[in-house]
Amino acid sequence: MSSYYNLPTHITVISNSLQPKNNLDLSNTDGCHDVYKREVDLVLGAGGKEGVRYCRAVSEVTLKTDRARDVYTSVGLAQLYQRLEGGVHMEVEGWGWGEGGGGFWREYRLEGEEVECRIREEFEEDLWELKVDGVDGGWEI
Repeated sequence: MSSYYNLPTHITVISNSLQPKNNLDLSNTDGCHDVYKREVDLVLGAGGKEGVRYCRAVSEVTLKTDRARDVYTSVGLAQLYQRLEGGVHMEVEGWGWGEGGGGFWREYRLEGEEVECRIREEFEEDLWELKVDGVDGGWEI
């Protein structure tokens, strides 16, 4: 979206909560197996009140090592995989149209040696026609 509108994207964290460790299998970890439920808005433009939300993302982030937990507390998800340097596998698990057919959603999984994320993104119905800081739509062809 940043490229389409030629504007920066900002993340607004709505929640980021550590989940209870009930019945977790710790056999493939170094003892750490923290699971966070994270909800963020992706905002186009100046951020805060002046920007326009174009996506809500809900994630389940599983941290498999102490090192991953330490890095997670200081960076976003994309930077997390970069800093851990283990590579990442992405698998799309589903997608569909939103209610009314204008927006869409997608679900995918990112998996690395130290971190696994399950993410559902729900994009706004007017995604390609947003009005942001005087910018009208995206590219003209």
